[in-house]
Amino acid sequence: MAPNDTFWLSDQLSRPRVRYFLYYPLTLALAAILLWISPTDLMTGVSSAMATVVAMLMLWEFLFTGKVIRFSSICAMGLTIGYGPGTFNTWLTLPRAGLPLAASIGQTVPELADGVAAALLGCAVLFCVGELIEKPAWIAVEKLRITGGMKWLVLVNSAIIAVAFAAGKFHQGGLTTATSHSAGSLAEFLSFLLGATVVMTGVVFFGGLSGKDKYIFGLILVGLLGLLITQGRRDLVYPALTIIPMARYAGYQWNRLTVSRIVLITLGVGFLFVGVLAYQLLRLAGETVSSTSISAETDQATHWAKEGQAWKIATASSLQNVKRRTLLVVFLSDLLYHARTEKTANGRDLLLQFEWAIPSVIFPNKPATAEEEVAAVTYHEFYPDESNSLFTAGALDFGLWGILIYPIAVVMLCSLTQRLASVYFSYEVALFGLFMFTLAMIAPEQQMSSYFVQVRNFIGLSAFVYVLSKLPAFQADHAASGANA
Repeated sequence: MAPNDTFWLSDQLSRPRVRYFLYYPLTLALAAILLWISPTDLMTGVSSAMATVVAMLMLWEFLFTGKVIRFSSICAMGLTIGYGPGTFNTWLTLPRAGLPLAASIGQTVPELADGVAAALLGCAVLFCVGELIEKPAWIAVEKLRITGGMKWLVLVNSAIIAVAFAAGKFHQGGLTTATSHSAGSLAEFLSFLLGATVVMTGVVFFGGLSGKDKYIFGLILVGLLGLLITQGRRDLVYPALTIIPMARYAGYQWNRLTVSRIVLITLGVGFLFVGVLAYQLLRLAGETVSSTSISAETDQATHWAKEGQAWKIATASSLQNVKRRTLLVVFLSDLLYHARTEKTANGRDLLLQFEWAIPSVIFPNKPATAEEEVAAVTYHEFYPDESNSLFTAGALDFGLWGILIYPIAVVMLCSLTQRLASVYFSYEVALFGLFMFTLAMIAPEQQMSSYFVQVRNFIGLSAFVYVLSKLPAFQADHAASGANA
């Protein structure tokens, strides 16, 4: 069987799964209906708790037992985690002196309840419709194969990322930006490379390497994860979560525990925990130093560590963030409140975000407009940096209908792009697309333009790998791995 055939077995062997088509959507829809019937603070907690159960079941299956990957179900899982457990966590942990959660954010209880209910209904529709109309991006009837081409791609991408880091393109919290909306096409391409390359490196590392290759790719993985620590908590956690199921598809058996595997898993969990705290420390250090370089912020964090304050500063700030920053629904609730009584943006946000994904070479004078700016003009309100998502983009343009339609449309665009790549480009490109779009779907908080940018970058990466695949060394290594499969 040729490697690319694996991607198309889903055409014959995939079918809607009852829990995704029926059980999960019904539970989320019920939670939404309960909130609309009884929009109270208590019911907000109950409904978000119901969504939390669905989210945790889905996450467990995605990581350890699932055999089919649909971008729609991963996107629905990510959005459910963002708007379900995220709301429940803040509702449960935020001190508010007996007041309802809505009062602490300047909204009425029905407004907040309406936002949570709309988000849960949007997740229910995405689960159900995606299960019916989307062909899986991967179905694990065939082991994911580690090819020489994957190793080449990891090495080349890692070299590009290392050069970019040495050139100062990366800084704490993301890439060097000229505006608050974008870092430019080149920087966005580097960011695109980093996350998916980490996942591919992890898959190669866990996929059966031995000897010096095991150490080489292990060091590359540690180095890339170390760079991710400086980029943000989500940038570190999402690739780490994605590596787990992808390595399982490559044959790594997480449930077969040996002493070495227990040590490896313990080190991995510890690395993530320390990495999250280290990023928070760097973030706070960035607020106290004049330079924006990682080295200056690291020096300040090191100074705190020498004084014995680093642990206290990082943990206290992280705990405070955990209480408030998980409440993604605030912006969505406000947009829905205005959409009920005022004229919506009617697609203007979609148009501007699509235009932003067009390369500047083609569209040099494209508008650099963030979603908050469109909302501010539409509703004459001031919106600072808000929690953007496919739901907020849909709500801004068309209210509740946008919440139901936008995620489906974007998911199908990404799914079609990846499937076309698996036909016209190499196995490595198809896998890279699987990793990259999985990372995009699992993240609930990002502007819609980022999905369009991912499609644009993936097309560029496909062309790059096509040229790389013509190199004699790449072809010889690829042929050798295919013969050994």
